[in-house]
Amino acid sequence: MELWGRLIFWTLAIYGFWCLGALLWERVVWLYLKPTRRPFISFLLLVKDGEEHLEVWIRDLAALLERFLAGVARYELVIVDQASGDQTPQILDRLAQRWPNLRTLRLSATPAGQSPVEVGVFLCQSQLVLLLDLQDKDSFPRLLSDLAGLFQARTRSYLVP
Repeated sequence: MELWGRLIFWTLAIYGFWCLGALLWERVVWLYLKPTRRPFISFLLLVKDGEEHLEVWIRDLAALLERFLAGVARYELVIVDQASGDQTPQILDRLAQRWPNLRTLRLSATPAGQSPVEVGVFLCQSQLVLLLDLQDKDSFPRLLSDLAGLFQARTRSYLVP
């Protein structure tokens, strides 16, 4: 009887250690081995008649996002052109060919009952949308510096899940 008791004891002990090892593997080791999911952010930009500064603004914004979000988050730029009468659509088409995460939409007229913001948000693929209005030509450099300061101070704590 003593032999059977030892056999049962060691069988249960080995089974318990096996379960503990599997649990530790799943909860601790596997979390470090699997790839982390990076958040996805959409930047929605509203533009109207911005040919003078548009290309410089988009390049500066893309450089800023690439600098601060390259390893932390994925992003897209969605630009809604609100029936510009200048060269803005051609500039946007040229920039969209250069950058794969830049999408543009030209509105000749806003659909009934919808604002350009609602149309733009519908195009955004992420759940987090940051709205930037590029119609105020004087405030955009300050907006870029504020955005850079925010990214420098808070990127790790707010964007890493």
